[in-house]
Amino acid sequence: MKLACGILGAGLIAFCASADAQSTLSPTFEACQPTGSVRTEQDGRPTRITFRADRTVNGALNLFWIDHSGEAKPYGRLAPGQSIEINTYLGHMWMATDGSSCAYQQVEAGARSITFVVDATSATTPAPATSRPQQRLAVPSIVQPGGGKNSYGGYDIVGPNQSGERPYAPVRDWGVNASWVGGAFAYCAAEAQPGGRVLRIGYDSGQWQLAVQAEADPDWSGTLDIDGRQVSVSGAAVDGWAIAWLQREDLSRLGQGQQANLSVGRAYHDFPLTGMAAAITKVEECVQRRGVVTSANPRPPGQATTPPPVPSQFAGVGPGPDELVAAMFRDRDVDSQNNATRLRYYERYLSRRLNRLIAEDFARSARDREPGRLDFSLLSGMQDALERTGVQLTPAAIQGDRATITGTVMWQFGSGRDRQTGRYRLRFQLEQGDRGWRVIDIGYLQDDGSLRSLLRMLGG
Repeated sequence: MKLACGILGAGLIAFCASADAQSTLSPTFEACQPTGSVRTEQDGRPTRITFRADRTVNGALNLFWIDHSGEAKPYGRLAPGQSIEINTYLGHMWMATDGSSCAYQQVEAGARSITFVVDATSATTPAPATSRPQQRLAVPSIVQPGGGKNSYGGYDIVGPNQSGERPYAPVRDWGVNASWVGGAFAYCAAEAQPGGRVLRIGYDSGQWQLAVQAEADPDWSGTLDIDGRQVSVSGAAVDGWAIAWLQREDLSRLGQGQQANLSVGRAYHDFPLTGMAAAITKVEECVQRRGVVTSANPRPPGQATTPPPVPSQFAGVGPGPDELVAAMFRDRDVDSQNNATRLRYYERYLSRRLNRLIAEDFARSARDREPGRLDFSLLSGMQDALERTGVQLTPAAIQGDRATITGTVMWQFGSGRDRQTGRYRLRFQLEQGDRGWRVIDIGYLQDDGSLRSLLRMLGG
């Protein structure tokens, strides 16, 4: 056996993890480090890692990627013995925590899996003494026990917590509610009855949950089948509900799928996924706004009296900015070679001014029999036919009738030995008007370009 060692942050803590012949890294638990001292320092080549919670760990672990600024990004929960495969990059930093201690591991060359194991001394090892209290790593789903929180430190989206729910907004056939527990915001959840069955999907700022009405063991395991593709899931049982803990890839497939089947014990629950993508997007918006939309929303007893944002005169018209941008990536017409189809795509998402200028460019291109100035992909700013393999969007930063969303897009090009992979970043600027939210500019951050350059070229 060999040891793989390194330094976290600015030399604040050293770690060593064992690597066996199968290239398994085995980090152990210790005191959680201050925010910002542990972070991803580099982006190497893409790789796929199996993350596993050893069977000796005491309860479920919360898994996080720690980004370049030191912020912990949740990637779900791992029950003892459970594993999950995740696409990541060499050099990226990952963390698992049980709520009182943390295990850190940087993705190393040659590694195939990372197993979080228990160290007999880690549970009782105190944090190092300092002249002032240490700021703990900002992990959204790790909270102190008590109140309406579950044994994992989060909030169940069903059961007693439903008594604190207030309506947030309807979307398609779903109703989205926000819940407060003890005066504090807890979660947002969407509910519908697809196929005649009550179904809920929600997020508590740390974990996505899918809930069906079913009897189940307190800690159950089963399968989730989406359009014929089956994955293992686990979850909990609360007051006649079965909750499935969802991974990010599960969420993406639910939003893009047509039909799903959740097995809980020996029972199977079939349901169509009509409106699921819109429900997920609206829940994300609800969490980002902590359940507050307008002054008309009832305030639960004890909730802070921070004034809600002033509603736009166009509030409620069309989808929200998060939903609109997410739909731009799901819409297959974006890569169409047919000009009429592309124009319809632009009409759905772009402002009137951009649509007018693009239509003029298309007409000029057809007349002169030359390529138009918009001779590149709207969602990359490049001419190469890149295949998008994933996208991560930040919640919309909304100020009045304007909003900004930043996205990171993973791509691949070619195949076999010629296959190349990478990522690029976009910044969407949106404005709210009589047609709802529309994109007024897209910044291509890899080359400091934007659609505004189109306006200059066309004399707009």
